[in-house]
Amino acid sequence: MFAIMASLMNLALSASELGTRYLNTFFGVTQTSYDGLGALLIAVGLIGLLPLLALLPLRREELAAPDGAPAPSPPDPPA
Repeated sequence: MFAIMASLMNLALSASELGTRYLNTFFGVTQTSYDGLGALLIAVGLIGLLPLLALLPLRREELAAPDGAPAPSPPDPPA
């Protein structure tokens, strides 16, 4: 299990590095030129909000439970 989690972490870090490099190139931000930095910060902020959009379908799924009953909660752990 540890190996799987470590490989997924490495994959996420590699994807993050590639995404950062792509965004910096797209907005023209380099070590000597910060012309597109404002637009880059706005884009990164909007990208960071994207996971919130997943809440809408999840909320619809919760409301569409049969007979309006809430989804069952997981059992309590043994004491």
